[in-house]
Amino acid sequence: MKHHCPVINAGHLLGKRWSILLIEELAFNPGIGFKELTESAKGISPKILTQRLREMGALGLVDREGGRGGAVHYRLTARGKDLRKGIDILKDFSIKWDSLGQACKTTRCSECV
Repeated sequence: MKHHCPVINAGHLLGKRWSILLIEELAFNPGIGFKELTESAKGISPKILTQRLREMGALGLVDREGGRGGAVHYRLTARGKDLRKGIDILKDFSIKWDSLGQACKTTRCSECV
């Protein structure tokens, strides 16, 4: 449900399981394929991956390239890259204030799952 507060709207998206991990994975691997995303996000089902990619696509965060007999690849849009900057701020906060956050300095979210 869309709220009148943009911060709450962003929180709804980022609060969904796999969203942050997928945004980060797309930032590290522009043009990554569906199969590779499934492998890097250990435990995500193809159905949920499809759902998240469609949601992020509808919000203008992710572009889908290819298809119709060819391989499909995904990449962050300029809007998605801007959102990633916010995720980096959350990561910096975690590194500073959460003892578990120290690992974030050297690993991607997909390596912690």
